[in-house]
Amino acid sequence: MQKSIWATGGSVGLSVSSGYSRSDLLPSGTSEAYTHVVGLSYTQPLLQNLGGKLDRLKYELSDYTVSFTEVQVLENQEAFILDLAMSFLGWVQIHEEIKIAEERYNLAKEQLEQVQKRHSANLVDKVDVLRGQDALRTAEQGLLQLNSLWRAKQAELAVITQTAELYKKSPVFDLYKLEELPGIEESVVGLKKQSRLLQTFDILKEQLVCSRDGLTEQKRPQLNLSFSGSLNGSDEEIGKSLEISKPDASLLLEFSTPLGNRGIKASIEKVDLQIDKLQEEKRDIEITLEANLRNLLIRIVDMENILKLNQAQIESAGEKTSEELKMYNQGRGQLTFVIQSRDNEQNARLGYAGNAALYHTLLLQYHALIDELFPGK
Repeated sequence: MQKSIWATGGSVGLSVSSGYSRSDLLPSGTSEAYTHVVGLSYTQPLLQNLGGKLDRLKYELSDYTVSFTEVQVLENQEAFILDLAMSFLGWVQIHEEIKIAEERYNLAKEQLEQVQKRHSANLVDKVDVLRGQDALRTAEQGLLQLNSLWRAKQAELAVITQTAELYKKSPVFDLYKLEELPGIEESVVGLKKQSRLLQTFDILKEQLVCSRDGLTEQKRPQLNLSFSGSLNGSDEEIGKSLEISKPDASLLLEFSTPLGNRGIKASIEKVDLQIDKLQEEKRDIEITLEANLRNLLIRIVDMENILKLNQAQIESAGEKTSEELKMYNQGRGQLTFVIQSRDNEQNARLGYAGNAALYHTLLLQYHALIDELFPGK
């Protein structure tokens, strides 16, 4: 049995052996002997593998592989969370659009009832009734389409998350809430510090450096100090041979050095090239990540301004609808203009909801890019 000691690089050995010999060729007759040996040895390297560097090398290299795999798993989990969050955000957008469409439908229904009453009183023409009916059908059709999309998205999320209870639930999310983000330069610094994608390059580089250190260690000469001791027992009778009492010891200093080492030198040069290539690839990825980050932050800030314009547009469209309705009720306007104004108001609100969903989509992409969407460990 032999065991390596990683702390020193040495190795301890324990051996037990038994033997039996018999000879019938001696002039004196048959000779036989039983032998037993118990030995203990220790070898301590003084140059190559001093401190157990080579003994630990395979374990340390595999440890880097484990770390790399763990980071990849986190990245895959975050990608899944991002897809799921964006699907949920799509469900939220449809939910908000249904609210807008329901309000438009109710207004169209109320408007038709008023027009029918006024037509019965001979205050408006039949064409206004027809226009009101057409507006109601259009609103109902849009509402049915949105409800279909809502149920489809609900079913999709229920299957992806394997949650049957989702069929009984509705999304709850503040679509119009804005988020305060750090500045561009601060975000870039944070990205370079916590990006898992960049960490994978660091892990691979550390693994290559560790491998190179192992190759460099193998180039060193070997100078080993070995001690061995044993107790022996030998006799013609097996019982007496078990009296293991004869000591034997040796001390050996051995030096050896390989000539040339061309194979190891070539391996070291290959690792150096791999390290240089890895550093170049990391710089390329770092530039790409920074470009994507700046792109997202600029779009997010601009989208906040667009949302403010959407709010002003909705307010303006509502005021216009009020004025068109007032003129129509006074007999100075046409129902067509009222319907058109309400449609414009609905479109403005739908645009606001769509831009708000896009804003949160960009936020999700931003948090995923800087690895905040799924922090992991």
